[in-house]
Amino acid sequence: MNNSIPWTPEQLAFFDALDSTNDSIALIAVAGSGKTTTLVEGVRHLRGSTLAVAFNVRIKQTLEEQVGEIAVCRTLNGLGHRALMQFFNRKIKIDSNKMGKIVQNLLKMKENERFWKSFSSIRSLASCAKHHGLVPANTPGSPQGLIPDVPESWQELADHYDIDIEEPGVARLACHALRLSNTASWGGTCDFDDQIYIPVCWGAPFDKFKNVLVDEAQDLSHIQHVMLRRTLSKTGRLIAVGDPSQAIYGFRAAADDSMERLIETFHMRTLGLSVSFRCAKAIVYKAQEIVPRIQPSPSAPDGFVTHLSAYDETAFGNDSCCVVCRNNGPTITLAYRLIASGKGVAVLGRNIGAGLKALINKLTRKDLTIPLPTFCTNMENWAAHEVDVATAKEQWSKIANITDKTESLAAIINGSGVETLPELIKEIDSLFAKKVAKIILSTVHKAKGMEWDHVFFLDYHLIPSRWAVEAAATSEDAEWMLCEEDHLKYVGTTRARLTLTYITTGGWKR
Repeated sequence: MNNSIPWTPEQLAFFDALDSTNDSIALIAVAGSGKTTTLVEGVRHLRGSTLAVAFNVRIKQTLEEQVGEIAVCRTLNGLGHRALMQFFNRKIKIDSNKMGKIVQNLLKMKENERFWKSFSSIRSLASCAKHHGLVPANTPGSPQGLIPDVPESWQELADHYDIDIEEPGVARLACHALRLSNTASWGGTCDFDDQIYIPVCWGAPFDKFKNVLVDEAQDLSHIQHVMLRRTLSKTGRLIAVGDPSQAIYGFRAAADDSMERLIETFHMRTLGLSVSFRCAKAIVYKAQEIVPRIQPSPSAPDGFVTHLSAYDETAFGNDSCCVVCRNNGPTITLAYRLIASGKGVAVLGRNIGAGLKALINKLTRKDLTIPLPTFCTNMENWAAHEVDVATAKEQWSKIANITDKTESLAAIINGSGVETLPELIKEIDSLFAKKVAKIILSTVHKAKGMEWDHVFFLDYHLIPSRWAVEAAATSEDAEWMLCEEDHLKYVGTTRARLTLTYITTGGWKR
């Protein structure tokens, strides 16, 4: 054991359980509780072959640097890709846009042209089916799906993820797209989802380990649960570290009850890390309003939490900081106000910029000669129509996505002063290109896993999203959306180490 670290009684109890039992263990770790440090030390207390599974490359590299000599360290996708390579026994080509291309080709067929407006629904539904292990009939290779390929399964997926399949034929096309995707995988072309979907459903051989440790266990999808089970030897144990209160990726098919399901499936013993070493006491007390179990370290500084009722550029001072917000629109608006005042900013999210450019191409059909005022009018009319249609169908997530994208584009146009669509495209690329600056601006989703001494929580009143409120009010299956909104409050609050400032700039209020 690394005796230079003053381990807490909770951490020592975890190490003792690893030493003295063969129990599978769920370690519920609050934000900033040193879970990665604890996980690294935990590896040293295990006997037998050990696999440490990380949720991203950064954490995997940290694990490799510290315990790579005594444990195999892989990301979830890396684990699946290795099984995929062994299964096909040849090199696999990864095409991240494989599903998009397949759906586009399907919709180019004359009999499917009327479904172009459902492109996003078809692609999303097919991808969600992968995350749940649904395999269409007549797929090559004799796979075994985790859920049946029946109309009820497709409807349940659409309902859970708020995907529009009202028009007859959308679910059929999603099923056809997934079948074509599986055929392409059989030919050696896969996407990132396939790295897990194909090995699990086709029964690819996974390397077996006596001990499997997984970080960020609250963010696992249904099919990832199955993958982890197949990496364990018959007498193996699973060590899952995570925080159910930081589960905010349900929209990306993470199981909303991931930790609870693991505990039940693997009969896990539950232990906890309740002390946050990251956050000052005042910030922890604020976080306790959402998650009562989080406790401050006795040695933590006092820190402070303040509220500003309006935007004030002098509040940012000269120290590095981060601004977090529920939505992109207010973040981008504030970015331009800071730029105008001479502040250096960076807005996190290259994929956000890609989504905005995709919307521009969709609305213009790639004709960038359209005058910018005309585009703005067309965008407003399109958004109003789409929101009306989605409201009638109670598709609240779709409304939130439309609203945030159009507000973000309006914020860029108004803040930058661009005059043409090519200039707008260039401005989007520029806005999201920088990664380092005195002031970082980010959605809460993007900020998860990061921390700063000084954090500004922008327009806290945007949580919960009104669309999540509407969804939960109209469907019991959508209550997970409202639950994740509370998690967003907690995640945003606990990004701060020393100071937390709430800023209200306006926008929608409940």
